[in-house]
Amino acid sequence: MEQTSALDLSVSVEGIKLKDSLMIEANEEQIAASPNLLIQGVDAKRKLQHVVSPKKKWLQRHMMNDCDEKLHGCMEGTEIFSRSSDFERHLINHKDKKVYNCLKCRKNFSQSANLKRHMRIHTGERPYRCSVCERSFTRTDGLQIHMLTHTGEKPNCCSVCGKNFSHPSVLKRHMKIHTNKKPHCCPICRKSFTGRRTLNNHMLIHTGEKAHGCSVCEKRFSRKSDLNRHMKSYHKKNFPSDWTACN
Repeated sequence: MEQTSALDLSVSVEGIKLKDSLMIEANEEQIAASPNLLIQGVDAKRKLQHVVSPKKKWLQRHMMNDCDEKLHGCMEGTEIFSRSSDFERHLINHKDKKVYNCLKCRKNFSQSANLKRHMRIHTGERPYRCSVCERSFTRTDGLQIHMLTHTGEKPNCCSVCGKNFSHPSVLKRHMKIHTNKKPHCCPICRKSFTGRRTLNNHMLIHTGEKAHGCSVCEKRFSRKSDLNRHMKSYHKKNFPSDWTACN
């Protein structure tokens, strides 16, 4: 007599397990005869996937007709969705079609939500506002990263020297110190720099521009760091020691 094993045949909707779980008794030969059905056993390490589709179609029919929630199954993969909007969005991504077009810059997107977020670049809309300094952002992740400047948290750690940074982009720029990469080159003297901001500061040497002015004595400086140093050295009675120029 062949040994059979109970397999938990369940469907996930956006990472949430549905309340309906089907238990079937099957041996490996029976499973092999039921292709294109993803079966995950009680043992999480054991996954069996096959290639044809009768039982998959039966499962989809069962879930759509006999369960509380009406489900939509993708015939090109193993995904099943409870909402038609999620199913349609999945199909667009599956076919890699970008059907949502920006009328301003002609950039294309596969999801309407991505187009809506992109349009804020053109409209200037910044709906996510910092509760501390009232600075606003187009995206929630931008606000979350900004909040680290107020909390002092620095979760991004350099794997080489152990130095911590609040923003992943700052860590990425820092890593160029260790790799000795200097991709930003001055077009005038050909000197190279690790970051674009450092190159921009360097360019002021060639242009002679002094955009940062002292509000006390009206002396002007090409770099903000020079203005900060000037304020602390010559006007420290007027300003606290930790003062820095904002503009």
